[in-house]
Amino acid sequence: MKRMTALFCACLLLTGVCTGCKEAPVDSSGTTAPETTEPVTLSRNLCYITDCETTDAAQLSEFRAQLTEDGYTWTEGGFADLTADVDAAVLHAPSADLTKEEMDALNLYMSSGGHLLLFLPANEAETRYKYLAQFLEPYCMSVDYDRIYETDNSRTQNGDKYDVQTNFIARPDDMPLYNEALEGGTAYFNDARSFHFVYQDHFSTVKQDVMLQTAATAVGEPCGGPEDDPLTYEGKTLNVMGYARSESNANSAIVFVGAANFLENGNYSTENTAAAWVHSALEWFIHF
Repeated sequence: MKRMTALFCACLLLTGVCTGCKEAPVDSSGTTAPETTEPVTLSRNLCYITDCETTDAAQLSEFRAQLTEDGYTWTEGGFADLTADVDAAVLHAPSADLTKEEMDALNLYMSSGGHLLLFLPANEAETRYKYLAQFLEPYCMSVDYDRIYETDNSRTQNGDKYDVQTNFIARPDDMPLYNEALEGGTAYFNDARSFHFVYQDHFSTVKQDVMLQTAATAVGEPCGGPEDDPLTYEGKTLNVMGYARSESNANSAIVFVGAANFLENGNYSTENTAAAWVHSALEWFIHF
């Protein structure tokens, strides 16, 4: 149980409170009654989105089994199935854009304080994520149509220039840390896409930051997407994981992850630091 102990100890250290303690009541004589402690059970309801040609959930059965062991309830459905009791929606590697109706359904869910864990790896298809981009705008996030490789061989794994070492930058103050993330391990992302933050009208009410970032030796080469976006990103750090929380939209939040295959069967492990950051993101959704 080392994994769960590390996670929840970190939660208590970060919050500085006991979520199960209630303020002691005062009786009619003015005497403070004995303090009572009641356990608080947090719901952990996840909905794995099957719209937009996401990864077949069967390919994530090892990840799903670990979530179940950690007390999560896993359901599968479309954007129309997202209700207020869903603690986190998981959108894993969509190879198609949202439709207008799907975007509207997702916006409705987020307006109730929803949370989205978005995995968007590099994709060679000429897919323009038009409605996904519109959805991300109020959170001041924008996706890039690139695939990241590393020019410094010492920052790769297994001689694969597309298997890129990342640097930890920041995290939300109240994010519990999970296993390898708590212990400061290095996260590698394979076939990753970058994203960037943009200044929109909502910027003053959005709390955001980069969580994981490449070194400036990495390059984002054009990959997929519309032909009118042939940009190469080089000579600067590239964002591969980050978060945004909208105070003006019911404190809804997004965690963006620019890779995905590390969660698939055969690649998944709780000892993988990239996976540890995903578990930490889910716990953040549950706790704030």
